[in-house]
Amino acid sequence: MLTVTLDRMHRRRPDARIAVLTDSPCLLRAYFPRAEGLSVFNEDLWPPPTRLEIASTDDHLPTAADPA
Repeated sequence: MLTVTLDRMHRRRPDARIAVLTDSPCLLRAYFPRAEGLSVFNEDLWPPPTRLEIASTDDHLPTAADPA
């Protein structure tokens, strides 16, 4: 089923990056070289902020002082 899905996605968007959630990114890469494996285990302790987090802090950030 994954083979069919990835083939169809690749045919529709040949230049697109196709990512798949998996617990074994290495095996996914071995069987589906065009797919990028996204680990279900979050190993990044400091992920980048989401758009919501950025938007909520924009109003609270201090503005730069005007040069005198």
